[in-house]
Amino acid sequence: MGLKVLMNSRFFPNFAFLPYPLQIQNINLPGGPFSLLVPDENKVSLIFSQLRAKNSLEPSPYWARLWPSAIALATFIRQHPGCVSGRLVAELAAGVGLPSLVAAPFAQKVWCSDLVAEAMEVAAKSAEYHGFQNITFTTCNWNQLPEELIPDVLLLSDVNYEPEVFASLQAVIYGFLEKGTTILLATPQRLMAKSFIEKLLPFVVDQSVEEVWLNDQPDTVSIFVLQKI
Repeated sequence: MGLKVLMNSRFFPNFAFLPYPLQIQNINLPGGPFSLLVPDENKVSLIFSQLRAKNSLEPSPYWARLWPSAIALATFIRQHPGCVSGRLVAELAAGVGLPSLVAAPFAQKVWCSDLVAEAMEVAAKSAEYHGFQNITFTTCNWNQLPEELIPDVLLLSDVNYEPEVFASLQAVIYGFLEKGTTILLATPQRLMAKSFIEKLLPFVVDQSVEEVWLNDQPDTVSIFVLQKI
């Protein structure tokens, strides 16, 4: 298998054009803290409010903050580095890219993607901060993935939060499983996601639960390892 697709990949050596300041957030993980660059939440909120005033359909900037599932998946990777060591790793809907970035020191290559270009700009800034050279960043819709994309490991964190996209997301997951990809899926224990997870249970070869504290609030996250059996 090979992670062959680098088309449309963008690495951003200079971020002067970002419309908001970035700040370092230190995430406590097994083996030591990890520094992640994230947008200033107040500035993002202000810009979003201005955009929403012009267009009520402006999508919420979910990508611009760190979510408990990303921390849980990064924790799992630090606890089980062998799951990505020497592997070709991809992440979809990565947001600010914490799991991809934590995987980078162990992986052979990481292909990190999100639908939102600004998310990839910020994630790439974190990669630049750490000096990672084996990670690329792509603006990509998971419904329009290149056929050549065949990672050894696929990272997904908190992607199953909109029931209207469950069917298309499950199709993407099944497609990767058919290619022999191992999938690491981190998801909060939401009631509405129960039907989504139930359809994936035949492919679950391992699972664990992680309690994540973020902004002094606890959140329970399930981690599923999926493989075609």
